[in-house]
Amino acid sequence: DRIKSLGKQAQWCEALATFREAESLSLRPNTILYNVALAALQRGRRHALAATLVAEMEARSVSKDVVTYSTLVSGAARAHRWQLAL
Repeated sequence: DRIKSLGKQAQWCEALATFREAESLSLRPNTILYNVALAALQRGRRHALAATLVAEMEARSVSKDVVTYSTLVSGAARAHRWQLAL
C-alpha cells in the first residue's frame, strides 16, 4: 500500500526505495509488488527504470500478468513512446 500511495503521488524514487527495502528484509517480491513498483515508475515517466525492473522480473522468474503489460503499455502511450510498448 505504501508503494502504491507513493506512486500515485508521483514520488517514484521513494516508491522504488520502499520496494528495495522490502527486498532487504528478505521478502521476495511477487508479481503484485513488481506491478505496483512499475506503475509508480511509469507515472514518474521513468521508463528505463521500469524496463530494468521487467528484466529483473524475468531474471528472477517472477511471472508477468495482464496488469504488468497494461501498465507498461499505458506508460508508453502517456509518454508518446509507443516503441516502448513493443
